[in-house]
Amino acid sequence: MKELNISIPAFAILLFLGCFVISYIIIPKIISVVKQMKILDTPNIRSSHTNDTPTLGGIALFIICILGIFFISFSDTENMALNIIVGITIIFFVGLKDDISIINPITKLLAQLIAFGFILYNSDFIISNLQGFLGIESLSKFISYPLTFFVVIVIINAYNLIDGVDGLAIIIGSVISFTLGIIFNYLELYFYAYLCVIVLGFSISFLRYNLSTGNNKIFMGDTGSLIIGFLISVLTIRFLCVDDMELQKLPFKIKSIPITAMSILIIPLIDTARVFTIRVINKKSPFEPDKKHIHHIFLRLGLNHLQTSIFIGIINIFFIIFFLFINYIYSSKFIILIFTLLIIILLFVFWQLDFKFSIFKKKNKKIK
Repeated sequence: MKELNISIPAFAILLFLGCFVISYIIIPKIISVVKQMKILDTPNIRSSHTNDTPTLGGIALFIICILGIFFISFSDTENMALNIIVGITIIFFVGLKDDISIINPITKLLAQLIAFGFILYNSDFIISNLQGFLGIESLSKFISYPLTFFVVIVIINAYNLIDGVDGLAIIIGSVISFTLGIIFNYLELYFYAYLCVIVLGFSISFLRYNLSTGNNKIFMGDTGSLIIGFLISVLTIRFLCVDDMELQKLPFKIKSIPITAMSILIIPLIDTARVFTIRVINKKSPFEPDKKHIHHIFLRLGLNHLQTSIFIGIINIFFIIFFLFINYIYSSKFIILIFTLLIIILLFVFWQLDFKFSIFKKKNKKIK
C-alpha cells in the first residue's frame, strides 16, 4: 500500500464505504428509469412476489465493479484487472439481454465460457492440482482445463439459481465474499480481497432496496446475479489454485482446499444438485424451472422472504465455520467423510420437509 500511503484495513473500509454510498445513490435512479421503460418482472406461477417489480439492479453492480476495479488495480500483482473487466462486461450484456428478452440457454452458456476464457490467460487460474482430494494430485492439461471450465459454469449458474426470494442471493453472496475476503487477506492476495469488499459494499447497499416493500423495491435480475456468480467463480478458482507456500500464511490450517471451497459455496451447490436430480428423476429437463428449490420449501413452511434468506444464510455460515474448525483436528480423508455424511443428512432433511408438505397439501385438498 506504499503507493497510496494508507494501511490495508483503512483502504478496505474506504473502498467498502465508497461502493456502499455510490450504490445507494444510483440504485434509485435505475429504479426510476426502469419504471419509465416498463422493464418489470411480472409475477407468474413460479414467482415468490405478487407485484410487478423493477429489475436490472445489476446495472448498479456493473458500474460499481468497473469503478472499484479501477481503484484497486494498484494491488493487482497478477495483471488480472483488465481480464476481469472484460469478463464482467461480457456477462453484463448477456444478463441485460436475458432480463429484457429471454436469451437462449446455450448462448448464455457460451458467453460464460468466453468470459472466463479471458481469465485463463493467467495460468494461476487453472486447476492443475487437487492436493490429494480423492487421492488425486496433479492433473494433465487435458483434464485441468475442462475441469476448470466445468467448475466455473457450475458456480455461476448455481448462484444464479438461488436468486429466488428477496435477499437470499445477496446474503449468500455476502457470506461467500466475506469468507473468501478474509482468506485472501491472510494469503496477502490483496487484489482478490478487495474484489470481495467491492461485492460486499454493493450487496449491503442493495439489500435495503431488495427487501423494500415500497416503491423503491428492485431485483438484481440475471444482470446482477450472473456478475456476482462470475466474480465468485473467479475468486473460488484462484483459491483452489493456491500453493502450499501461500497456505502457510493462514492462521488456520486448510487440509482439504476442495472441501473448504465446497463448504463456502454449500448452499448454491447443494440446491442446484438437489433440484437437477429431482427433475431428472421426474423425467424432466434439468433446466426446466419449478418450485423445488430450498427457498421454496421454507416459504411453504410459513417463513417470509427475510426469514428464509437469513435462515439459509445461517446454514451456510455453519458449514463454513464447522469445516474450518475440523481442519485443525482431522485428516483430509476424514474431512471428506464428514462432509459427505453432512451433505446426505442435509439432503434427507430437505427431502423430508418437502415430502411432509406435499402430504399435508394433498390432505387439505381432500378435505376441501
